[in-house]
Formats: sequence, C-alpha cells, structure tokens
Amino acid sequence: MIRNRVLGQLLVILLVCVGLFVGFYLLMLRSYERLEEADLELNRHRVLNAMDLEIERLDEVTRGWAASGILNLMVAFPAMNLYRDMFVNAISGSFDIRELAVIGTDNRLIVARESEPDNENVDLPLDESSPFVSAVLQSGLARHVQVASAHKGLAFIDGTIHLVSSHPNLDFEGKLGVSALVAAIHYNEAAVVRLEGIVEQEVTIKPLEEFQADRQNQHILELIRNNPSGSSFVPASQSLLYSYTLLNDYQGTPAFILQIGAQRNFFAQASQTLLIVGLGGGLMFLVLIAWFLVFLDKSVLRRLQRLSAAVEELDDAHLQQRLPVRGRDEISAFSMAFNGLLDSLQISQKALVQQATHDALTGLINRHQFEYELEAALHAVRGNVHSHHLMFLDLDRFKIVNDSCGHMAGDIVLKDLATLMQAQLRSTDVIGRIGGDEFGVILLDCDPVMARELAGNIREVVSAFRFEADNRQFTFGASIGLVNLNALGMTTCAAALTIADSACRIAKSAGRNRIHEHRGQDERLSQQLQQTLWVNRITEALEKDRFILYFQKIMSLEPGNPRCCAEVLLRLRGEDGDVIAPGSFLPAAERYRMMGQIDRWVITHFFRWFAAHADQLDGIACFSVNLSGQSLGDPEFLDFLSTELRRHQMPVNRIWFEITETSLIENLVYTGKFIRSLKELGCRFALDDFGAGMSSFTYLRNLPVDVLKIEGMFCKNIRTSAIDRAMVKSINEIGQLMNLMTVAECVETPEVMAICQEMGIDYAQGYHLHRPEPLENCLAPHCETVQAHTQV
Repeated sequence: MIRNRVLGQLLVILLVCVGLFVGFYLLMLRSYERLEEADLELNRHRVLNAMDLEIERLDEVTRGWAASGILNLMVAFPAMNLYRDMFVNAISGSFDIRELAVIGTDNRLIVARESEPDNENVDLPLDESSPFVSAVLQSGLARHVQVASAHKGLAFIDGTIHLVSSHPNLDFEGKLGVSALVAAIHYNEAAVVRLEGIVEQEVTIKPLEEFQADRQNQHILELIRNNPSGSSFVPASQSLLYSYTLLNDYQGTPAFILQIGAQRNFFAQASQTLLIVGLGGGLMFLVLIAWFLVFLDKSVLRRLQRLSAAVEELDDAHLQQRLPVRGRDEISAFSMAFNGLLDSLQISQKALVQQATHDALTGLINRHQFEYELEAALHAVRGNVHSHHLMFLDLDRFKIVNDSCGHMAGDIVLKDLATLMQAQLRSTDVIGRIGGDEFGVILLDCDPVMARELAGNIREVVSAFRFEADNRQFTFGASIGLVNLNALGMTTCAAALTIADSACRIAKSAGRNRIHEHRGQDERLSQQLQQTLWVNRITEALEKDRFILYFQKIMSLEPGNPRCCAEVLLRLRGEDGDVIAPGSFLPAAERYRMMGQIDRWVITHFFRWFAAHADQLDGIACFSVNLSGQSLGDPEFLDFLSTELRRHQMPVNRIWFEITETSLIENLVYTGKFIRSLKELGCRFALDDFGAGMSSFTYLRNLPVDVLKIEGMFCKNIRTSAIDRAMVKSINEIGQLMNLMTVAECVETPEVMAICQEMGIDYAQGYHLHRPEPLENCLAPHCETVQAHTQV
C-alpha cells in the first residue's frame, strides 16, 4: 500500500539522518581529538628539548673539566688531596653536580663524590663498593679512555634515573690521559617538576622494564613498538589523554618510557555540546516528522488509501461506488476523474457485454453465449424438471445472394430474416446466430407439439420472405434439425449441437426447406453422426501417419503385351491395428472438406517412397494417383504438386493423375486449366468413373485427358445387361477415336475380362486380375520388367 510505502520511506530518511548525525558527531570528535593530540605532541617536543638542554649543559661542563689537564695531575700525584677536594668542589658547584667519579684506565676508582639525596651539603664517603661507584664501574661509562670516546644521556644507576656525561681526561698538551671523568645528575622529582612546569602537564619517566612488568600496559607497548620513533596517544578517559614516547639510554638502547598526560577539557566540553545539540535537533526533527506524518496521513495517505481500495475493488460488483470529493486539491480532482471513469466504465461494460455475447450484424446472441444458454438448459434437463428443445437452422440458397449481389446484400438478408424468425418465437425462447447462415434456437419449457409448431412457423416465414436486388428476386428456405433435449439424456453442449446439426443436414439432404426431428432410433442421424466422428479420426491419422498406401495392378488386355500399371490406393490403420477401407472414411472427408489434406499426404508420401525405390520399380510401367475435386478447386494445390514433382525428381512419364467425372463437373473451367498446366510438365491424366454423369460425352472433347476409366457399374453387368454392354462399347469406341487409352474397372470374373478383350479395351482392373495389397509389395516382381520410358 502507498501508505506503508510512504511511512517506510520516511523511516529510511530518519535512519539516514541519524546516520549522518552520528557520522558528523564522530568526525567532529575525531577532529577535536586530533587537535588535542597535536597540542600534546607539541608539549612532548618541549619536554624532550628541555631534557636535551640539561644533558647538553651537563656534557659541556664535564667535557670542559675533562680537557683541563688537572685530572691527570691528580692521577699522577694521589697525595694531592688539596687539589682533589678543590677540583671536586669546583665541578659540583659549576652545575650542581652531586655525583661524579674519576676512573683510571685500569678501571679503578681514583676519586668520587655523592651528595645525599635529601641534603645536598652532606657528602657520602665513596669507595668501589658504594652503589654509585659500583654502577659506574659496571656500566662501562669510563671504558672509553682507550678509545677516546664520550657518552651522554640517560642512565639507570642505583635504582634511579640519572643524566650522565662521561669524557676521557686530557693532559695539558691535549693528549689522551690515563683517566676519565663521569658526572651524573639524579633525575628526581624536582627535575620532573621542572619539566611539568614547562608544559603545565603531568610528566612521568619510567624504566622500560618497570613499564613492561605491568600487564595493563601491554596494549600501549604494542602501539609503541609500531611507532618507536614517535609518540603514541592513548585516551585514558573522556577527560584524560596520554602520550607515550620511547627514550633511549646513553648507549642508544630503548630503556625508558616518557609519559605526558593532558586534561581533555576541550574535547569533553565539545562532545557534550555536540551531544546536546544533536539530541535537541533530533528531538525537534522527530517532532517535525510526527507533525508531517499526521498531516500527510490525514490530507493525502488516507484519501489515497480510499482511492486505492476503490481501484482494487473495481469490478462488476463495485462499479456503482463513488469516491467523496473534498476541497479543490489534486486528489479531489483525481477523485472526480475516477468517478467519471466509473461512469464511462459502466457504459463501456454494457457495450462490451453486448459485443461479447451478441452478434454485431443481427443483434442476436453469438455462438459463445448460445452455448452458455444451452449448457444451462441441459443442466435443467438433467434434473427432469423442464422439457426443452433445440433447433438447428441452416438457410437454403443463401449463398446465391452473396455470389450474385455481394456480401452487403447478404448481410441485409440475414438481418431481416433474424428479425422475422425472432418474431415467431416466444419471449422465453433463445435464438442466436452460431455460424454464417446458421442459427440455433432453444425452446424452453416446450412440449414436442409446440416445438414442431414453432419450427414450422419459422420455416414458413423464411420461405415466404422475398429479397430483391439488381432487378432480381431471391427466395430462401430453412433446413431445420429439431432435437428433444430430454430425450438425449446426459450429454454435453457440444454433443447436443452435433446431433442437431446432423439432423439439419439430413433435412437438407432430403430436399432442403424441411424439418427433421430427431427420434430415439434414427438410422440416418446415426450415419450422419458416424461421419462426424470420422473427422477426429482422420485428423489424428494425418498427424500420426496412420494412413497406408496400397496398390492395385492395371493389366493390359492385348495378348502378348507385358505392360503393367498400378493405381495407388489409400487405407487407414485403426487404433487396434485393423486396416480400414476408404469407403468408411472418405465420405466424411469429402463432406467436411478434408480431401485436400488427404491428397497432399498421399502425394508427399508416395513421391518420397517412389524416389527411395525407383531402381526397384522397373516391373511397373506407371502409377496412377487419385486427386479429389476439393484439391482441384484449391488455387494453391497446383503449386504444391509442381513443387513436389521437382523436389523428388519424379519421372513424369511414369505418373498419371486420376480425376473423377463428378469432381470434374464441379469446376470444369478451372479443372481444364489445372490439367493443361501439369501436362506441360509431362504428366498424364485419367478420367475416372467415366459414364456416370449425364453429359459425359459433351465435355470429353474439351478436356486434354489421356486415359478413360470406364465406370465399374457398367463393366460388372456387361455379361447379363445388353444396355451396360452397349454403354461400355460406345465409351471404348469414342476413346479409341480420340486416341485415348481405355481401362475397364471392376473386372471381377474371367467372363467379364473376355468380353472386354473382345471389345478391344486396352487395360483392365479388378479383383479377378489383382487384389489390392500394401505398396511395399511392388518391390517384388509382379509383372514382367519393362523399360522406364514405355509409353502408356
């Protein structure tokens, strides 16, 4: 919902603002922290500079006295106590040095002095066993006598930190003497206080070993190791920051830790200020957001929610609802537009329902709605509560109007007849247009007598209707199939329509403009329905290649002539494996205009088979393939047949096509063009069932056919019927005069074959000569081998 989405977006914005504030807060605190670290770093340098200055001053005094040459006199003349005391006092007074010693080259004490830590005026007697002298002797501070080197810096002597300076003594000529002067200043609390006074911060110097001994300092030691030459900053609390620096002793070895502590007054105050400002600003922001949410929810979100709910509920049951319009803002304008849309939808819905359920031309309900009404009627019939009838009506001679005057005239006829038929029905009856010129009627709560009367009224009004156009008057009829739905029992809508349609076709085949009422045992209707069932079986056979090609030989009747031809025949393999003869399914295929598909299947599969076995078919001079009238009337079939001939490289001199006389009559002009087009490619044509038509001899002279196949009904009876014998004889004589090959069909006995030979008929075909068998059997030698170019 949009309300939840808006609230979610505001929550995201709030979280982003909080995140930004936290980031800003941390950034500012880090900035303040860096400022304090910089200040602490400056003080660290000041402390180190002060310590370096003290060491330099100590070293300067020590170096000056060591180079005076007097120390060599004391070493040379140990009895010179006066000089010794004066020397020691002079050195001590020059820089407040309280600890000093003169060490000989053999590392023995010559003279030393140390004041008490708490009383500078009290000297302690020193010998080599005293802590200070012992530490000096062990530290190696005087060993540089031999190498003329010096030391200065920090040292840890006698458990305390000292500033030390050590230089070799020189004689009066500036040469290296035999002793060294070591001076030290005890770095006590007073010295640290001096340093703290410089920086006004807490200063502490600790030996590294002592610092390492404390486990709490391990983290600090890790930081110092990572930055041995600089300072490491560690905040002890919100108000205290420490700087730690590693200090080397006089030998350059890390030995001490300098710790400087600073109060974080500015940092603590800044963090507190930022926190107060942030919390105050955040509180104000939350108050603002809360006020904005209340305003947004009341002014926008609730209204949008109502609008959204109205859109979600927008269906047939809610088109009556309307949204309230308050004020003149955009949502009010949108609500007004939405209400207007609902008004338009109501109008459009009625129009759409009308279009979806009614025929646009006649205004009657369409097939879809008619089937819905029929399903409801069948449902009522199942409960044996009502008696309903179904009427299927097909207009007779309607196609003449379309062909003669055009479809606009046909539309006028359909509209007028629909109005007339509807006027003959009761208000409770349902009539609909379910096809081009087909109508269906459901007679609700109607007994058989009334149903027949209503059907008769419709037939009469259609018969009485006259339509004039182009100075011509047209009349029509109505072939009606009438079905009692109660008599059908439990059936589906499709089955009921099929039965009614079949009854209508029986009425049409019985002479048109009549009524055929379906009764319990209706043999004609059963045949009609059987043909309807064949449609699905034929379709499945085409899809799954269940058709089978057979052949039957056509034998020459001329003595000594070995020529043999064959007619390609069609069979259907049933689901149980039985072979079904064409008489069972071809009538249905012709009626439901499926012969074109079957012809294409035969052409494709036969040509493919012939191309694969052409070198094994020398025993049969030519093959005859049947074409139906539906294929001859298909403008695309000629291109299909020509393409297949070229694709499979068929030898056209070994192929002829059979056309029945009845299919020829249906479209004589187009059939003539079809034959001539294929003859230009080298194909031949046979006229099958010749003699069955009333005017066979009339159009024979205009057709470029090559073979006449005499109607089999005549040939069967030539032994017993003089009329049939005369017909066969005349057809053969005319064919011979026209230089056409003649074939007698249905030759089933030796007597019939002998008569055909006597008449001079060229070829014969029938069960006496050969019974049909699968096409694959052609590969066996059925007749003598002839050359492929044999003319037939």
